[in-house]
Amino acid sequence: MKLLLIVSSYPPEVRSSSMLIKELADALSQQGHAVTVLTTSAAYNLAPGDSSVTADAKRFSQTQEGGVSVWRVPSSNIHNS
Repeated sequence: MKLLLIVSSYPPEVRSSSMLIKELADALSQQGHAVTVLTTSAAYNLAPGDSSVTADAKRFSQTQEGGVSVWRVPSSNIHNS
């Protein structure tokens, strides 16, 4: 089955919700589903010293993370830090 998860945060953002969605996406992928995550570009709530993704925060990007396709779209800060 093809599944699309639309979420406001996803790793590397450090939030409990982003970690839970990643676990869900990975589990569904391991069960044979085609999982795509649509999320915001990571620019907030990053691990201390993690500046590797802030340069991409103003661009659309697509990555394959394990069996999960992750699409990131630029946005302003939509939740409190």
